[in-house]
Amino acid sequence: MSHKKWYKIKDLGQFYIERELVYVDTPVFFTVLCGKKRYLAEMLDDASGRYLLGEMTNTDSLINMLEKKTPMESVFRSMDVLVETAFAENYQLAIKSAYSGQTIHASLLPDAGAMYLPKNDMVQRYIRKLKRESSGSEVAAIVDYVDPDIWQVDPVNLYVPFVTMDDLAGDTLSDIEPDMPNSIGNGLDLGRAA
Repeated sequence: MSHKKWYKIKDLGQFYIERELVYVDTPVFFTVLCGKKRYLAEMLDDASGRYLLGEMTNTDSLINMLEKKTPMESVFRSMDVLVETAFAENYQLAIKSAYSGQTIHASLLPDAGAMYLPKNDMVQRYIRKLKRESSGSEVAAIVDYVDPDIWQVDPVNLYVPFVTMDDLAGDTLSDIEPDMPNSIGNGLDLGRAA
């Protein structure tokens, strides 16, 4: 699955938006990917390119935040290194400052004790994706990903060939068109539910 290109940050690389958790004309609170690393990002000032990014080395802390078990500030405070960015030449971001989660000034973080509030279908799917990712269960990922409210599926004969975990990372199966001979696909109706 392809992710929306975000900024290139000097000394770190090209970043891609993985999931927009809070969006108001632009992503305000979101996750980004750079290579195989995931970062939690908070917009501080979009006009000057000020963002706060922290590498998510523990997926469980992100899941707990999304499930309203851990305040947002605590997730940032648990990170070893946080970087603050600013615009540089060629519309790239550059690292302006680096902090530890324990020493960063509270003014750069979400309010102490503030919980992540949105809990919609997108967030629920993202939580399931993160849990599958941390457990490494590809079979569970395929079965759990199919939303019975949207797709008609015979769970006994579920067969989705040539689908990778990256294909399953999106919000819907609309972009997935498995290369499946008619004789194999008897148990799977890829048509929309009525």
